[in-house]
Amino acid sequence: MFKNLGGGEFEEIARASGSDEILDTRGVGVADLDGDGRLDLVLGNNNSAPTVYRNNWERPGNWLQISLEGSPSNRDAIGAAAKLVLVDGVGGATRTLTRVVEAGSGFASQRMFPLHFGLGQASVAKIRIIWPNGSVQEFSAEELAALGGANQMLYLREGGKFERHSPK
Repeated sequence: MFKNLGGGEFEEIARASGSDEILDTRGVGVADLDGDGRLDLVLGNNNSAPTVYRNNWERPGNWLQISLEGSPSNRDAIGAAAKLVLVDGVGGATRTLTRVVEAGSGFASQRMFPLHFGLGQASVAKIRIIWPNGSVQEFSAEELAALGGANQMLYLREGGKFERHSPK
């Protein structure tokens, strides 16, 4: 693990962060274990207990998680894509973040089904969901603001409207 010092310089910080264990790790799970918007890691170790790395790093910035449920598409919404169009507060430039619901993310590894978006200081201008069956839903910034904006998990059942919590 390295810390970027800038100018092409890095500092090795694995030992200081407690992430220098020497175990026979076979897989990794990535999830927001405590619902604080920061992604945590769980390492699956061979012949040893899992290692949990809880992300406690205090960084400014916003986040959004989207939990999708398909109907009539598959219930886990595997193959669905969420696209967030963001507007940067400085200059109003736009960029798009895309996440896809996957059944797996590597050998013996997994990522959480809710899609996680780090927004930084940007605001969401539009959310577009492309479901596995090809149907598309779009939501405006005003619809997101009515739900309380960023820094939360939103739940969406295919064909419905966003809700502020996940029943899963």
